[in-house]
Formats: sequence, structure tokens, C-alpha cells
Amino acid sequence: FLAFIAFGFTASFFDLREQRVPNAVNAGFFALALALWFFENASFWFFAQFGLALVVGYALYKAGVWGAGDAKFFAVASAFSWLALKQTGVGIVIEIALITCASGLLLFAFMLARNWGVVKRRKKELTVVFLKTGAWSAAWAIGSFIVFKEFNPVLFAVAVASGLVLSGVGVLRELWVKKIGIKQAQPGMVLVKPLQARGKTICGSASNGGLLTVGEIRVLNKAGVRYLLVRATEPFAPFISLAVVILWWQILWL
Repeated sequence: FLAFIAFGFTASFFDLREQRVPNAVNAGFFALALALWFFENASFWFFAQFGLALVVGYALYKAGVWGAGDAKFFAVASAFSWLALKQTGVGIVIEIALITCASGLLLFAFMLARNWGVVKRRKKELTVVFLKTGAWSAAWAIGSFIVFKEFNPVLFAVAVASGLVLSGVGVLRELWVKKIGIKQAQPGMVLVKPLQARGKTICGSASNGGLLTVGEIRVLNKAGVRYLLVRATEPFAPFISLAVVILWWQILWL
């Protein structure tokens, strides 16, 4: 637990200050998690969970949800989570799903609070989001009661989180997008859509996650481009860290 707190704090510090999680931080703490696994003489499920989390993180990275450093952080955080909870089989899938949903829910709440002045003018869209979430959550609650013969709080939490994030993805996507002047463009910013000229992509290539480079900014300046639509990046590491801690507390307490 203390090792993960140190990891989460260090990664969050860099993510908040530089909008990235250095590879050295992820690699160093994964080595520590590996050492803890070795001395505990634990099972191969440790690697199964790390590998699955890496695949999920990579898929979200390719979808433009978060950066490469966040994806690696998510995988290493899942490795620490396995050390705490010793999940096996289906358990590792549920654990990764819980971490993903919880961190998404925390980010959703943060973005709503930070952009409330903009969001509150879209009451109809928010009402639809919460109605869809309520219906989805109710269906899960009824289904889990039928299957388990009791109310399952963990499955209900997953339902609420996934329903809110999936239903509100349209609202979130617009909150992430902002229009900036070309002079405000910086390397590492993510273009909403790749820019093309004569059928060729000149900026925001998918091969690097749509990130702007120094050379691309020079090309845009020479071309006389005045404005860009970019996707604002969010510090995911603090939300993932908090989600893992909440998960540990909930499962160990339950």
C-alpha cells in the first residue's frame, strides 16, 4: 500500500505539472512491484493482470482517451492492485473493470464541476445522460439480484459508473475540445482531427496519437493557419490512483 501511494503521488506530480508520466517512473515502480511479487512467491496471475491492463490501456490510448504514459501507469497500478487483492481468473477482469469505471467516474465528476458554468446551460442533454444512467443501473441491479439472490453493491457501482461515463461521453467530448490560436499551439497537444492537404496527413498523425510536433507547428505557421481545434488533456494519474485506493478499501472492507 505504501509503495503504491509513493507511486501514485510521484506519477500524479508529473502528470499535473508536465501532463505526462515519465517512463522512468513507470519502469522503476514496476520493478518494485516485480520484486514484491518475487519475495511473496506469488502466482502467475500477477502477469495476467498486468498484461490485460496493458492491453486495455493501449486500446484507450489508441482511442485518444489518454496518453501513453497514462496507459503504462494504469498497467503498473493494476499490478500493485493485484498484489493487494490477489485476484485470479475472472477476478482480474472485474478488478480492471472496476478501476477503469471508478477512474472514469471520478474524472467525469471533476470535469462537470470544473466546467459547471458551461454545463448548466445544457440541462436537457444532462437530463438525458442521467435518465440513461438510471435506466442502465436499474437494469443491472435487477439482473444481479436475480442472479445472486441479493443486491450486489460492487456490480451496481460498476453499472452506475459505466452508464454515466458512456451516456455522458458526448458531453465530455465537447468539454475536452477547445479552439486555440496558432501562437498558443505547443508540442504534445492533441488535434481533434488530423489536418490534411492534397490527400496527405500533414499534422496530427494517428501513428503518434494525434500529438502535435515542433515541425508540424512550423508547417502550420508557414501555411498561415490561424486557429486549431485541440483536445484538452487531463491528468489521469491522480484519478486512477484514487480509484485504486477506493477499490482496495471497498473490497477489503466488504
